[in-house]
Amino acid sequence: MSDVTAGAMAPEGTTMRILYVTGMWSALESVLAGRSAEPTGMPAFFTPLFELASRGHRVVLLVGFEHCIPLERPKSWPENITVQRFRWRKRTALGAIDAMSLLMRLIKDVRRQDVDFVYGQGPLGTIACVAARLRHVPSGQRLYGTFLANELKRRGKVEAMVRHPLEYFAFRIRKGFLLVTNDGTRADVAYKEIGAHGRYAFHFKLNGRQEQVKATKARSAQEGVYLYYPARIAPWKRQHLAVETLHELRRLGHKDVRLLLAGEVTDPVYLDHVNRLVGDRGLREHVEFLGALPWSENQQYTCSSFCMLSMYEVSNLGNSLIEAMALGSIVVSMNDGSLAEVIQDGENGVLVETPQEAAGRIDELLRDPFEASQIRDAALRSARERFPTWETRASWEADLVERAVAEVR
Repeated sequence: MSDVTAGAMAPEGTTMRILYVTGMWSALESVLAGRSAEPTGMPAFFTPLFELASRGHRVVLLVGFEHCIPLERPKSWPENITVQRFRWRKRTALGAIDAMSLLMRLIKDVRRQDVDFVYGQGPLGTIACVAARLRHVPSGQRLYGTFLANELKRRGKVEAMVRHPLEYFAFRIRKGFLLVTNDGTRADVAYKEIGAHGRYAFHFKLNGRQEQVKATKARSAQEGVYLYYPARIAPWKRQHLAVETLHELRRLGHKDVRLLLAGEVTDPVYLDHVNRLVGDRGLREHVEFLGALPWSENQQYTCSSFCMLSMYEVSNLGNSLIEAMALGSIVVSMNDGSLAEVIQDGENGVLVETPQEAAGRIDELLRDPFEASQIRDAALRSARERFPTWETRASWEADLVERAVAEVR
């Protein structure tokens, strides 16, 4: 693994034309489709994008879409960011045809648009980096975590490659760099096992954090105590465990505590499952679905909550957890190993094995305000020490892109 070191940078005042290639994902779609005025998630994507634009670089955002929906660049975005689209039906047999069409288009566009750098986002970025290499244009790739380490352990290299070819070859093909979020999904393990050492610089970085904001009461949570669970509604986010935690907490006598779930619905079937569980547990009046929230509102809800729950499968070192700690919130999360270097149980957060244990630990903190306050203060201090601000993190990534271009000029 390597980090950014002193070296050539793009000359001051030099602007580049950067081609971002990404599939569609919920927070991006909500902005481009006009459903949200500001991003509802993924600051790891948006903050470097805006930082590059602020430096005067022209950015073409080429977005793959599965369904035909109207898309346009938000008016609040800088003028030097433009949005284009391509068809990407990844969940169907037509995905392979779309992948080949994208490769052919990129080979043409990189030359026709006089692109200086190709930045592939997610597994789809593998195709972008292949096109850039064929055109001898600098490129880099960004993965926001990976499930590949688990797949390699469960299935071996050959089956993992067949099942996840784009993600697998993200670790294999030559490019300027591969940058992967250190989110507990162990991309460093995948790199050690299948990474093409010497073909690119590998960067394994923690996400950033917002500067602390003044806690203000969120709109629908002005009264009473509530638990907050900000995450996309999907099976691996495991909102059902939060519902079970609330159920157990009420059995311990905390009848007025509520649960607020915030996030884009990416799996309606799972949402139905959670709703049925809410009904079965008699919690209709105590669980509220807020939908996807802009960053600013999410901060307000986090600040106003008694604690933030994170009970994901695979890893819990996500951006929501980092933000919660940076805002001085009590984090209650699964003891899955992903937080071993971030949370010391009972000091700056709470680690549990089951919803029943989570309810018991929350019960103790509700009955001991001093201990709760101590954990909040420790979480805030450790977040400031451990995680860079998003401004610092985005500047680092923009420097990385500029250096990748300067080194081949």
